Amino acid sequence: MDTFIARQPIFDNQIRVYGYELLFRRGIENFYDGRDSDEASLKVIVDSCLFPGAGNVTEGKRAFLNFTRTTLLKDCAFLLPKEFAVIELLETVKPDPDVIEACQKAKAAGYTIALDDFADQIENEALTELADIIKVDFLATSKQQQQKLAKRFGPRGISLCAEKVETWGVYNDALAMGYSLFQGYFFGRPVILTGHNIPANKLNYLYLIREIHRPDLRFSEIEELIRYDLSLAYKLLRYLNSAAFGFRREIGSVRQAVAQLGEQGIRKWVTLIALVQIANDCPSELVRRAIVRAAFCESVAKAIGLGAKAEDLYLLGIFSCLDAILGRNLSEILEELSVAGDIQAALLGDDSTLGNIYQCVLEYEAGNWDKTCEFASKLKLEETKLPAFYRSALIQAAEIFKIGSARQAEPVKK
Repeated sequence: MDTFIARQPIFDNQIRVYGYELLFRRGIENFYDGRDSDEASLKVIVDSCLFPGAGNVTEGKRAFLNFTRTTLLKDCAFLLPKEFAVIELLETVKPDPDVIEACQKAKAAGYTIALDDFADQIENEALTELADIIKVDFLATSKQQQQKLAKRFGPRGISLCAEKVETWGVYNDALAMGYSLFQGYFFGRPVILTGHNIPANKLNYLYLIREIHRPDLRFSEIEELIRYDLSLAYKLLRYLNSAAFGFRREIGSVRQAVAQLGEQGIRKWVTLIALVQIANDCPSELVRRAIVRAAFCESVAKAIGLGAKAEDLYLLGIFSCLDAILGRNLSEILEELSVAGDIQAALLGDDSTLGNIYQCVLEYEAGNWDKTCEFASKLKLEETKLPAFYRSALIQAAEIFKIGSARQAEPVKK
């Protein structure tokens, strides 16, 4: 049976990733519809154990896993290391004696317990005595209720997690109330500022992206653009000499890098590195998400016979977060960069093959399985391939961040 798992980040009050909630679907024949939550919960827990090191999906961060009464009482949490798993009790789990005993057992073993979609009712008081984290749905509760919960549970040492935080304004409200964890799309929604100017250092990298994608650009000009910025050149060589590429001989110069990767490859990697530089003061999850989307889009393109457009799809994924990174309208940014028309159209919602690939990736990322199926069908894509593409994209993003965090060494050879 194939397992579909997506993830949603949970941030701390410094906009650093605290963990990921894992979202589940059984497989191609049967979308999870809520009627068999025991099976769904058990399957995602067991399959999480099967990922090498349990780190390919959460990259060493905590995994919030939904537990039903059945999976809780079966001690399924003990399949996972306590440093990795957060037992997230669904709102349907009622605190009867067996449930309380199972929570006490998990708590004594060192597991973290979270209460999902918490409803402040008397019957749930027993669970709050054992909870480490209480998650509050900010779309389903009033500001008064949100403040009341923060005042009640914050002093008791319980971390409050604001769920479905959709804007920076709501995030700031929750932060002021005392919430310390945040889940939602707030970090991915740009704050559009009138007359907002892009800092000069970011403009330089945006211009680099624009120049590197000029259709008439020659290899010698590409080499010169990269060599102009030693930091960029150094990072490029670090990527190419990593285990991810596996070249037999070390690449020691920009000229070698250009020759080894070819025109499309060098454009792809320079764009990626420039994006990392542009987003150096943004939440790292934005760049991570762009890389995952890029690699995911590229894999889908190859799977449906569009290998010739794979590099374009990679760039599409990279560009998809520029609005949130720069705080500007995406259409304006794409126009300024002279991005190819079909890529622009796809990013702006065009009903085309590229647009459908992009939408399929976005729906998978959000765990919207019915929509994922709809777009996969349009693309004549074997749905069973998507989980492997997603995991591969996550691994690629993790590898890029691992290399990117390394300290700079000596200047590269010209």
